[in-house]
Amino acid sequence: MNVFFISLFAVLIHGFGSASHSGPNCKPGEPVVSNLIISSADGGKTWTDLSKGLPNVKELRHVLVTGKDTYVTVGNNHLYKLVSAGVWQKENIGGSMMGTVMSQDSSYQPNFFLGIFEGKDGPYVSVHESGLYQRTATGYWQAVHTDLPDNRIYNIIELEDGSTLVGTEGGIFKKTGKGGSWVNVLSTKWASNMTHHGAVVVTSSPTGIWVSDNYGSNWTNTLKDKMGNYALCATADKIYAIRPYVDAANNQESDQITETAFMSSDQGKTWTPINQGLLQVDRLYQVIQSGNMLISSNSQGIGISNDHGYNWENVFEKPGTDKMMIWRLVNQGSVIYAVKGSSGC
Repeated sequence: MNVFFISLFAVLIHGFGSASHSGPNCKPGEPVVSNLIISSADGGKTWTDLSKGLPNVKELRHVLVTGKDTYVTVGNNHLYKLVSAGVWQKENIGGSMMGTVMSQDSSYQPNFFLGIFEGKDGPYVSVHESGLYQRTATGYWQAVHTDLPDNRIYNIIELEDGSTLVGTEGGIFKKTGKGGSWVNVLSTKWASNMTHHGAVVVTSSPTGIWVSDNYGSNWTNTLKDKMGNYALCATADKIYAIRPYVDAANNQESDQITETAFMSSDQGKTWTPINQGLLQVDRLYQVIQSGNMLISSNSQGIGISNDHGYNWENVFEKPGTDKMMIWRLVNQGSVIYAVKGSSGC
């Protein structure tokens, strides 16, 4: 099972269907928060607004959905857990938390969240310049990065063979078992957006897409691109790599590839552009899989495909009018979650 995460990178204005909830009940004078995070259990036919109880912000940064819990980050450094319908509990991660919630970005701040990730023994959160923390069964967030050579952590995944991979500013480190030592298995400037299916692991870096077919021990750069940072999705038979839109006028790389969406049917060995033909949208931001469906975040909103991406039905429109606002997607079982976020890095 794959769980997809929103990060780094680090997403509605129209009404929902019959299964939707009404807007949140706020105290007198409090702003109404709605449509920051929505979910659908019927393939996008109807949607439920889960935003009630969240602070008054315009977008969310990161989301993690597991079989048990849902977490979102608000602003730069506030983490909330969904306790029950309309009730979000603020998590305390020591020095990473600040006193107020900001509705907009400010200048540089230390201790902002780089991402939240699933773990077998509890979720992880990565805090810039502070390292990696894991939530214990008692609710305490424990530092678990103390033996890592690099604490600028963009991603962490635990594999079926018992090993753990961490994507950092200095590449990917691997540990075999809980008592092993960290080994730098991929040296690159940074490694982000890791995903996997079985022994096949895929990551994005400043040199493009790297693929491993042996649980991250060895890597091959199979899609070279100096403007990397791809959103990734690995399924049983395909891998999707989606690069956020880059304005050609601002691109200084003479050998920059023009395609921004790729699919591989051979475990990442070769890639086929899918900007045209398979996907009838102007711009593609992300693709995930839920059962036999493909779900895309695109320039028109949220699309559903039941024929491997050959045809798409738009099931939800783009959030708002700001071109930087998009839907970011995760899924858990048959439920799709869409989060209002920014397309910028």
